[in-house]
Amino acid sequence: MGIPAIGLLQGCPVGAFRRSRSAAGVIVQGEWWGFKGWGEDIYYLDQTVGQKGKGMPDTVTVPAKEEFPKVMRRTLELTGGKVSAGSVGKLYRIFKTLRWDFPDYELSAYTVLDSDGNFGYVESIEGSADAHITMDAERLHQVVYGRGNMAKMFLSGQIKLKGVPMYKLMRFVPLLNPFLESYREACEERR
Repeated sequence: MGIPAIGLLQGCPVGAFRRSRSAAGVIVQGEWWGFKGWGEDIYYLDQTVGQKGKGMPDTVTVPAKEEFPKVMRRTLELTGGKVSAGSVGKLYRIFKTLRWDFPDYELSAYTVLDSDGNFGYVESIEGSADAHITMDAERLHQVVYGRGNMAKMFLSGQIKLKGVPMYKLMRFVPLLNPFLESYREACEERR
């Protein structure tokens, strides 16, 4: 049996999709997690095929609190160039603003989407964001460099996503891998 995940709403791994009535799954950071069993709100995750991260070289450290805003700005700029306009358009139907919160560094970064498929970084927005993703900078770094598992962090509440209905999570997946790749690039640029 896989990892039990009861009542997964905002804390579920992003990208669940249904292949048939009895099988579904998610790909997070190159790892396939298949859902076993469909109950009302009870799912069992089973990592049926997996690929570990690229590994963290000893020289790549978590950016310092002072560096992190610059790294995040660059990450989100790079991400905007990697996500297709079609994917951004689908996300735009769910949310127009996304707030990235890193409580360990007391930092919030924002992305704004538009109906033309543009995805851009902004320092602040008026009002509150439509969707929020919250994680510590250390957790993000662990996931990107293969020392953490994003699906497990979602399940344990170490990474939280709010403002995206569970049935629309698949639309969030095309943003996730480019974001993680862009963070790696931004970290390597600073060396």
